[in-house]
Amino acid sequence: MSIALIDGDIFTRRFTSAAEHEMFQLSNGEEVRTRTKANKACEEDPTVSILDSYRVTSPIHFVQHSIRLAISDIMETTGAADFAIYLGERGGKNFRHELYPEYKAHRKQKKKPEHYEAIYNWLIEEYQATICYNVEADDMLGILTSVYSDWFICSNDKDMLQIPGKHYNFIKKEKIAVSQINGDKMLFTQVLMGDPTDNIPGLQGVGEVTAKKMMRPTEDVKEMYEVAASAYKEQHGDDWFNQLMLNGSLVYLLRKHGDSFAQYLARNGAIPESHVA
Repeated sequence: MSIALIDGDIFTRRFTSAAEHEMFQLSNGEEVRTRTKANKACEEDPTVSILDSYRVTSPIHFVQHSIRLAISDIMETTGAADFAIYLGERGGKNFRHELYPEYKAHRKQKKKPEHYEAIYNWLIEEYQATICYNVEADDMLGILTSVYSDWFICSNDKDMLQIPGKHYNFIKKEKIAVSQINGDKMLFTQVLMGDPTDNIPGLQGVGEVTAKKMMRPTEDVKEMYEVAASAYKEQHGDDWFNQLMLNGSLVYLLRKHGDSFAQYLARNGAIPESHVA
């Protein structure tokens, strides 16, 4: 019996953000929903100008309805017999912050959507959503793939594509089967390029296109590690190993309790067991 493992942070952030938009009041008496439309109106008629703008938030039941529809879609598309929702801890720091204090530091200034807290609590009350402590919801989904024998990871986060197996992007409505080698290549692509979304620096001059090109000829984790090691040596000199392991530890999604990037490398023959702390 399959279970749908759902990244609930998409509901608390993306869905609540979608309930908010900015309205623009024009001098001709019209109100338009986006700045693009407001600017276009001004361009088409030079006598028109923007007088004012204000934020509008849809009622919370609109967000709840959207979440219910998403869950129904997940269950129907995946054919799962059950589902479980996982949430990151509100304001909580996880092991990545201990490794790198600047992890997601740029998000501190960003205000949460108006319905964030209410939807967070509602998911717990309505669907018994589980809060993840010291790990992120992404990690918990990865961990649970070693617990359940038949599952779908349900998320739109590209990081999840590190995990080999069945995925469902319920935002794009795409089912994806990730092979072991493609999951490994996804991980090492992130090791090379970093992740600006989470404030994780990658190698200078190495973006997604370059990182994927570097990974293309590799056939196993050992080869992927060697390519990454060579690139890190070139930019970081004697400190290359520490820098590679730091970035790897920040982007790597756990596959079991007590897991780590170093353990992943060791069990795939990329580094000796003695390198695992």
